[in-house]
Amino acid sequence: MEESSRSPQNPEDINFSIVTSIEYDGLEELTAGVLEFSLDQLLQNGVLREFPVVGAILALGKTGASVRDFLFLRKVFRFLYQLRDVSLEKRIEFGNRIREDSEYRRKVGENLLLILEKLNAFSKADMLGRVYKAHLTGNINTETLEKLVSAIERVNLHDLDRLRQFYVDDDENSREDEQLQNLAFAGLVCIQLGEVGLVGGVSGQFKQCEIGRMFLKYAICDNHEGCA
Repeated sequence: MEESSRSPQNPEDINFSIVTSIEYDGLEELTAGVLEFSLDQLLQNGVLREFPVVGAILALGKTGASVRDFLFLRKVFRFLYQLRDVSLEKRIEFGNRIREDSEYRRKVGENLLLILEKLNAFSKADMLGRVYKAHLTGNINTETLEKLVSAIERVNLHDLDRLRQFYVDDDENSREDEQLQNLAFAGLVCIQLGEVGLVGGVSGQFKQCEIGRMFLKYAICDNHEGCA
């Protein structure tokens, strides 16, 4: 495996190092087994250490990676693993656009570090990688990517089975459902308001929405066509 020519010029720019890791030509060598690495393996594994983001993190730590760094890198590699089947050409095209298009960089690239840091579950890093894969391969546009990323941040993992049920069973008449309220907050279910009642209350019902369907297709991959 050749050393990547796209290593970050500034080792302290972690966000840039994530983008260059997306472009890294050894990304396809990631396997599911690698994702279960320990802290010691992170420091010793030659495959992992080749990634620009690892070098950037270790450069900041000087003497080694902290537990916090380790947990962050676990999320980064879960994210990167989902992109392993995207062609190198498309990944480099993505990186070039990040560097050359300031508006695109602001929407898609600059917040990637913050998003990964905030994710409260490793499985959400998987989801994030899947929706970025859908974007890199042209299946979703920038606006949809932003909405899906926001939903990943907000969604409660315990509500995902209810999300599937709601869309698969076409259960649009549900009312007073706490899980659907949570999903509506995440932007994955819409609320259609009805008319004002006699006592001033507003009636309404939960409705399916396009982002909810896209979330199931690309973030969760219930529709396997969306994850290929």
